Amino acid sequence: MLREALSSLYSVFATTREILKKHGASIARCKNESQISFGYLAIAVLNTVLRPVLAKWHPLLLDYESKKPEDVSPVEHEKLWNRNQELRTELNQVRHVLLSRPVLKIVVMTR
Repeated sequence: MLREALSSLYSVFATTREILKKHGASIARCKNESQISFGYLAIAVLNTVLRPVLAKWHPLLLDYESKKPEDVSPVEHEKLWNRNQELRTELNQVRHVLLSRPVLKIVVMTR
């Protein structure tokens, strides 16, 4: 469901904040100048990838969900939304960014 996908993306904010708070400046610094730190990458992903998608789609989906007839299931109602495919396309683009080589490289380096 689209709602679950947006909620999952939103939870990345809380998890990232928790990690940054717990580890502080140590994850903001790079081991050498040719690397990007986890902290830098995390903030960049939150602000340039996730925040715009959530800011746009959360209120639009919430508005549509509020108009669901009682006799229609949430899943069926969501399927009938005229912007369903548009949101799915944007979620797929986010997935591609999150699974991109630079992002995965940083994740592996910070383990």
